[in-house]
Amino acid sequence: MKKTLSILMAALICAGSLAGCSGNSSSTPSSSTPASTGGSSSTAPASTGGDTSSAPAEQQGEASYDKEIELEILRRGDVPTEPTEHLLDEMLKEKFNMVWKNTYVAGSDLSTKITTLYAAGMEPDFIWNVRPAWGSDAWTEAGYFRGFTQEEILNLIPGYEHLWDSQGEGIFKGYLWNYLSWSDGKIYTLPTSRDTAGNMAWVYRKDVFDKCGITEFPSNPDEFLQACRTIKEKMNIVPLVDASDRPLFIISKWGQMWGLPDMLPDMPTFVNPVTGEFYDYVYDSDTYRGLCKFAYSIVSEGLMYPEFATATSDQAKAYAALGNKALMYDYPAKLAEDNKLQKDNVPDVDWQWTDVVPSINPDKRSVKKDNYHSADMRAFASSATDEQVERMCAFMQWSTTEEGITFHSFGVEGVTYDVVDGKKQIKDQFSTPLKAEGVGLGTYQIGSSGMWKGSEYISTYTPVLAEWEEKILKNPKNVFVMPAIMKYTEEETSRVTELNTYLTDAVNKWLLLFMTGQKDPGNDADWNEYKAELESLNVKELREIYKTVYERSGN
Repeated sequence: MKKTLSILMAALICAGSLAGCSGNSSSTPSSSTPASTGGSSSTAPASTGGDTSSAPAEQQGEASYDKEIELEILRRGDVPTEPTEHLLDEMLKEKFNMVWKNTYVAGSDLSTKITTLYAAGMEPDFIWNVRPAWGSDAWTEAGYFRGFTQEEILNLIPGYEHLWDSQGEGIFKGYLWNYLSWSDGKIYTLPTSRDTAGNMAWVYRKDVFDKCGITEFPSNPDEFLQACRTIKEKMNIVPLVDASDRPLFIISKWGQMWGLPDMLPDMPTFVNPVTGEFYDYVYDSDTYRGLCKFAYSIVSEGLMYPEFATATSDQAKAYAALGNKALMYDYPAKLAEDNKLQKDNVPDVDWQWTDVVPSINPDKRSVKKDNYHSADMRAFASSATDEQVERMCAFMQWSTTEEGITFHSFGVEGVTYDVVDGKKQIKDQFSTPLKAEGVGLGTYQIGSSGMWKGSEYISTYTPVLAEWEEKILKNPKNVFVMPAIMKYTEEETSRVTELNTYLTDAVNKWLLLFMTGQKDPGNDADWNEYKAELESLNVKELREIYKTVYERSGN
């Protein structure tokens, strides 16, 4: 396993050098720049970091801290603009005598950057955004991250358990801990609580649908394809715009039409909520083949942004700003931002969201219900000092309190929000997801560093989410996938990691061939050639491991 990780690390370092990954990141002190899963492998990692069994006396952020603590923090995202007000920096210094030095890395470069930093002995003290899809399980097993027992976490962050149990009794210990902990009983990536049960739906441009005479949102894949064809023919625009160097992330949004999970790249094994079928490896199934045929039609007919596999997110946005893009799987709470993006070139642009769920099965339609924790998780480096861990945990504990939630969600009273008739209201000069006009709260360092949000934030900031839950999640015809708990032995983890290193690359390579028309997933010879390559990479062995672990884990 160590040999495999070493080879992978070397490859990533080389890739990073060729891509100039250092040029895609920027390191700045927090004082000058604003802060903007599948189940884990279960074996114990190589290193667990320092002892955190004793809680700091000052973890509530109420006592004074004589010694200033500085943390190097790695964040996913573009380098933010210079803030108008340094509210976060001031709060961190005043309450915790803590200074953050943030490095920002594009999401596509995050895996390479983290591996390169650790190989060079320059790892950050705290990583703000990690996911299994980016390699967090491999980094954990390699000993990069510091682990915590359940007792240690609840000692350092007493408010942690309540965040999930407020969504349902016993979720933290009964599901979340089992889902994320390793065989040594520790977790190495710290999840943050989801704001709501879900927040995504199909959205569309009503102005385009009206001009094309499309009176109803498509209810199945064939109608979806026909709607895209009509839009392209009558409006001369490309209806679908997305970009990712990993095609699985693009088609997973469409995969729900076949009952597949929204986070398909993280879930090669799962139970289809529509059919009840257990997939021990979904990427060579007939269901997945149907999705590949759909993706082939989308791209080959010019219904998709042609540079989807090579463009950056900014390039895709620029393409959409010209008037392209008319329907997508997105956030209903961000329609104002979608309108703003295209308003200059399309004055009558009108994005709307729908509770229609396209599906091959009209009686049981697959939707995305968010897991209890957010996709982006936090991790301490195994080299982080006890003082750094305790001070950051004191900040996270404070973030679970009403005062902390208010700060991260609304800012400072009189500066970014006012209290009107007993309710907090963001000042008019600031934009919100429902109001695109104004200055972003991020320019005052608000919203980007919060760990959790409260019900008041949901009801006053994005009320559309309540309507989403009522119309989509509570609809008895809609079903969803919850990630399985997978508990591997040390040998199983080693082998699964090794096998997936090559199989996932092959799946993405072939998917790109299918989408671009170099191979046809509807052609038996091409599909069998794809399956033969997976067989040569020992997919049968991987399926057997997945099946054994799934059954043994008591899902």
